[in-house]
Amino acid sequence: MTIILLLHVIFICIFLKRNGDTPAWLKLFALSPLLMAPWLMFMSIFFFDAPGYSWQPLALFISVNTYPLLIYVGAFLACRLYRKGHKRWALVPPSLFTLINLLAILAVILA
Repeated sequence: MTIILLLHVIFICIFLKRNGDTPAWLKLFALSPLLMAPWLMFMSIFFFDAPGYSWQPLALFISVNTYPLLIYVGAFLACRLYRKGHKRWALVPPSLFTLINLLAILAVILA
């Protein structure tokens, strides 16, 4: 888990270095869905609690832990759209990931 968090720090440094010309509010908004990543990583450990061996817990574990990589791709896409002049479209990828995070929190609360 420490290695994954170190990779997050490296990705954030690369993101901030490559997108120095975009406004700070967009960078913060684009990376804000990552606030849920440590919680997701911790919860994904419990996928292996079920007795027996199946491919489903491993597939869920890999998919949940690669979700932050999609957030990074969305953040790079948002900054690229902003630089090309599509300022409104630059808000779509971070908003989508924020909506996914809010729906996940709502599902946990209602469960």
